[in-house]
Amino acid sequence: MVKSQRPVFVVVMYGGQWQYDVDAKEYKYMTEECGSVLRVEPDCTLDQLVSSLYSKFNVSTAEKSVVLKYKYKHSVPSALPLEIRNDTDVECFLLECSRIESRIPLCVDFVDILLPRTEPKEVVAENSPLTRLGIDSSTSLKDEVNRDDALDGNGYEDVKRDDAGNGYEDVKRDDAGHGFEDAFNANDAENLYIINVDSQDCAEQPTFLSSSRLSRVSAGTSSAASDVELNEIFSSKSELHERMSLLALKNNYEYRVVKSTKKVVYMKCKHGDCKWRLRAATLGTSFGWTVRKYVNTHSCSYSIMRRDHCQAKSGIIGSYIKSSFEDVKRIYKPKNIVHDIRKDFGVNISYEKAWRSREKALDMIMGGAEESFQLLPSYLYMLKLNNPGTIAEFESDSGNKFKYLFMAIGACLARFRSKMRPVIAVDACFLKGKYLGSLFVATCKDGNNHVYPIAWGVGDSENDASWEWFFNKLRSALGDDTPDLVFVSDQHKSIHKAVTTVFPNSLHVSCIYHIGQNIKAKFKKENVHALFYKAAKAYRQSEFNEYFIELERYAPAIGAYLREAGFSRWARAYSDGKGFDIMTTNIAECLNAALADARKLPIQCLMEYIRNMLQQWFYERRGDVSKMGGYIIAWAEGEIGKRLALSRNWRPEPIDMYRFNVHDGHFGGIVDLKARTCTCRVFDFDKLPCGHALAAARSRNIHPYSLCSSYYQTEALLYAYADQIMPVGSQANWTVPAEIASIKLLPPTNRRKRGRRQICRIPSAGEEKRRVKCSRCGLIGHNRQTCSNLITLLS
Repeated sequence: MVKSQRPVFVVVMYGGQWQYDVDAKEYKYMTEECGSVLRVEPDCTLDQLVSSLYSKFNVSTAEKSVVLKYKYKHSVPSALPLEIRNDTDVECFLLECSRIESRIPLCVDFVDILLPRTEPKEVVAENSPLTRLGIDSSTSLKDEVNRDDALDGNGYEDVKRDDAGNGYEDVKRDDAGHGFEDAFNANDAENLYIINVDSQDCAEQPTFLSSSRLSRVSAGTSSAASDVELNEIFSSKSELHERMSLLALKNNYEYRVVKSTKKVVYMKCKHGDCKWRLRAATLGTSFGWTVRKYVNTHSCSYSIMRRDHCQAKSGIIGSYIKSSFEDVKRIYKPKNIVHDIRKDFGVNISYEKAWRSREKALDMIMGGAEESFQLLPSYLYMLKLNNPGTIAEFESDSGNKFKYLFMAIGACLARFRSKMRPVIAVDACFLKGKYLGSLFVATCKDGNNHVYPIAWGVGDSENDASWEWFFNKLRSALGDDTPDLVFVSDQHKSIHKAVTTVFPNSLHVSCIYHIGQNIKAKFKKENVHALFYKAAKAYRQSEFNEYFIELERYAPAIGAYLREAGFSRWARAYSDGKGFDIMTTNIAECLNAALADARKLPIQCLMEYIRNMLQQWFYERRGDVSKMGGYIIAWAEGEIGKRLALSRNWRPEPIDMYRFNVHDGHFGGIVDLKARTCTCRVFDFDKLPCGHALAAARSRNIHPYSLCSSYYQTEALLYAYADQIMPVGSQANWTVPAEIASIKLLPPTNRRKRGRRQICRIPSAGEEKRRVKCSRCGLIGHNRQTCSNLITLLS
């Protein structure tokens, strides 16, 4: 029997079948069940092994029989697996399993004993080598066991000497003279588990992993640079390199890779006369890596901090700091990375390497820009699948390069059509990622004056073609049955052309803030803003004429400019009242500010960030609305309260049942409660009762809330946020049709130029940075709360 007196830990796989892999030209055991580890005594017999398997898997011996097979590592790749049928076969199998370099899994099949005994047949492809040679698939290759055990089954040549030509002991023993087999104990076996991989990806994924050890390899923590243990298992070669690089950085030494193949890695200290070395190899038939030899003793001097470190590569540093970028709003600059690496590892890195490390860390967390474009079709498909009514489309050019994107969540679209004021603010802002582009947004206000996004888009820039494409998609999303639609935007010519072309029956007004900034930049006149804003916000035409005549008298050129722009585009007194009280694009600018940090993300991550933001907004606002107990929302209730207090002493004179002439001591107003209008035009625009209407309603004992528009009802607001915005789930769980997954979407051609990227907004015309002046010392640049200047005391 097996000479070793220590127990053997056998990796067990079950519930699958043997299949011939045409590409690898070998048989593999494919299963979807999770594996296990079985402790076996070295003198175990076949009956004892079978009994242990029945007990471990809780299988009845009266119902099932067991078939045991394994793939002998010294056999040719195309050979069939060996079956264990007697005690000799068990002895040979345990002999192989007792070797550290050969962790052969035991493949177990439980066969129904009530049926005629038929052994599980291996699935042999028609073009397999056994079929071509005329060999029967049931032929046993047990004779392969008698091969010389000295053969190296790992397929590589052992490194026998160091650079100085001195021989060193092979991998069988460590510095203390103990065999490496001693390192694989019961604790390691309990922490060993199996990951079953798809046959197409077998060459890239690990089979054996150590959960207790891999769980502590997390970037940005001290455990990531913990020392490596003998026989420690890694999922891939890259993970081993990352761990060893972090360890070298932590302990301030450098090493070089002497040999690196698909099956072995050999590392030595950078100083040729140093004894430090490590050798790792694959786990036999598995795809994991294990440490076979590790001499963790340095005989060289490495205590001096260097300008740079050969293991301080940008990819390694990026993996170490990637946890710092999980929050996209966190500011973590390259100079902070330089400081942290010097503090954590005592290594100086350049600013350029810190910048590259930051970019690679972002790619690890969020994926690369090119990968994000490729993933976009599948993401949009899952978004529409999980959120009914969602419209998510993209367009590419003849070379499959990205051109446009449109996204509108179904919950937002449905509630805008029925429960929102039909006033849409549109705007665009630039993207900060690797590729140039602009983010388009269309949004409105809910009844509580909160931002309610409707649609998003991405295009190459703010030009005629991109804006027209966006508005065409928006029209398809909203439908043709949206009456009295109003658009508010800045004075961008492309927006005006697109609205006129796509929505010819809608009203398009200009943001009064942007007009004011243009006046400030173009005419350089002081004290004109107050007059302009008073004229723009006036409700009555008589009040508007008063302010505008004074403005023309002060600056005739400004008056001509405003007349040319058209009073109906910016003056409330000359509009038809469809725009409510929304006269700026502030709600769109708020969204741009909310996405200031997210705009540097790759496009698919940006869309997911927006979806997640809307999901959070809907949840929070749904909870806030549910706490409102009144008939109308809190904001509207506050406005009515102010107007009630103002109109308490106003005197209404009835004209008929619904019309009143209300005297307020100034202009007064004629109210029609049935038509919900007033000559002051406040009632017409705000769709809330003005002071004159409240005074008239009080005389008729009419509740003021009944005069409010349905847009301000609590029920309407609750209905607006009633639907949930669902996530798309993990990418591993996506179920995407082949025609969608096969779409090859390439990045656009307008890539950002080399150099530092622009992330700060370019100020608009006439926009200046506010200069803060201290009221304590009179100096500019700070306020009195942060002032630390000495003030002379006068006697």
